[in-house]
Amino acid sequence: MRLAAFCDDSLTIEGEYRIHAAMEGAQEIEETFSLRISVSRNFPREAPRVSETRGHIPETSDHHINHDGSFCLGSELKIKSILSESPDLLAFSERILTPFLYSVSHKILFGSFPYGDLSHGEEGLLEDYQVIFKVQDKSSVMLALKALSIRKRAANKLPCPCNCGSRLGKCDYRFFINQWRDLERRRWFRRHLSLFTVS
Repeated sequence: MRLAAFCDDSLTIEGEYRIHAAMEGAQEIEETFSLRISVSRNFPREAPRVSETRGHIPETSDHHINHDGSFCLGSELKIKSILSESPDLLAFSERILTPFLYSVSHKILFGSFPYGDLSHGEEGLLEDYQVIFKVQDKSSVMLALKALSIRKRAANKLPCPCNCGSRLGKCDYRFFINQWRDLERRRWFRRHLSLFTVS
């Protein structure tokens, strides 16, 4: 791949991106894609935007392509978590982009994603956040986001998202939830809480 554009707030890389991968229990896939990767100056706090330049992947939500043609690589929180551990483009390539391209290639070749498919929209986000926050239902996800959207002292007075029946401040779950505070500001979690409809 080559540097295609550079400006004060971003750089763009274009070219061929080759994968040769196999996930456990699934088919080995070798494929080459023509990609455009735009990297913001806010990287790694902001994930790169990736799109195809030759249209090998059908531009549909079933193949996790957004309306603007960019790849839907997963929830922002999941991507932020990965990049906070390894804040470089190599980690983005190995842990986010290549698994995405492998999964989509598997869908094109064999008709299904190798490990199932997340739902779209709010339902898919909810499924992802249940795994991230290690909780079982929507109300618990919303409680976790609410706790992260306010100061620790106020959050500790909330019911614990783990459904233990205690306040968050009395449960060891607070140590788990507080580790997410380093990823983003409270207002970011407030905005994500607003994505879920109140049922």
